[in-house]
Amino acid sequence: MIQILLATWNSERYLAEQLDSLFAQTYQNFEILIHDGGSSDNTVSIIHRYMKQYPEKIRFLGSEQMDACANFAKLLECADGELFMFCDHDDVWKKEKIDCTLKAYKKAEQQYGNYTPLLVFTDLEIVDSDLNKLHSSMMNAQHLNKSSFTIQKLAVQNAATGNTMLFNKALRDLVLPIPQQTIMHDYWVVLTAALLGKIIYLDSPLILYRQHNNNVIGSFRYDFVNICKKVYRSRQELRNTFYRKMDQLTILLTRQSDKLDAEKTELLASLQKLKNMNYLEKRIFLLKNKFKAEGFLRNLGMYLVI
Repeated sequence: MIQILLATWNSERYLAEQLDSLFAQTYQNFEILIHDGGSSDNTVSIIHRYMKQYPEKIRFLGSEQMDACANFAKLLECADGELFMFCDHDDVWKKEKIDCTLKAYKKAEQQYGNYTPLLVFTDLEIVDSDLNKLHSSMMNAQHLNKSSFTIQKLAVQNAATGNTMLFNKALRDLVLPIPQQTIMHDYWVVLTAALLGKIIYLDSPLILYRQHNNNVIGSFRYDFVNICKKVYRSRQELRNTFYRKMDQLTILLTRQSDKLDAEKTELLASLQKLKNMNYLEKRIFLLKNKFKAEGFLRNLGMYLVI
């Protein structure tokens, strides 16, 4: 049994299409847990309609005003299964998504054991609001490495999106409670997996990742012009985001301090001094501790803004 954790908020336009894609999956041994973030449209009515149609498949946990991160955190706290998948309200899952991801998980479980915190994530196909293809692979469009998932690399640039993840109870137990200071729920999950478990990437775009005006987090076009524009227009915002990422990592390392090796213990001590370092010391810190984003342009931007 897989528990699919679906967070909704003003989802009336896309929710039915997403739910239909779940019930069209080739693998059907799942339960959908839904929590609504305080919708003001017909989202809750749509949920109740599907609950009548699939009473044994959907558990509705109610509606309460909260943002996306808190919404998913609540779902994860209420989940009581062995395997979990995050689900965004506005995507469409390809029919083989669960089946393919689960097979990759089982292969990893045989290799590492079911007590090891395991996370499998996949690629996505980027589409517009009407599901017209914009790019066949988000990993390629973003110029992301498909094989290197060190915690230092992920700390400055998350490569795994929540709507592609499948992870086990061993990881879920380490993740909770998700701190309020975290940037997003999925970011916290993947950092925990990188620190204490294993991350497996499945190179298949198993989701239609819809881009529209209301995306909480969408895809970003990676090229010289866009990177330069972003650094020029949003330098202070990028600087703040960088330090939020470092704060997030510091919280994680502090929480798991009893499980850290000597290298990570030293990293934690350096992180706690980071904000008081001078211009040169900060850049030495990044180089020494191998904090490296994907691609020359991203690293250039990071070194310019911190």
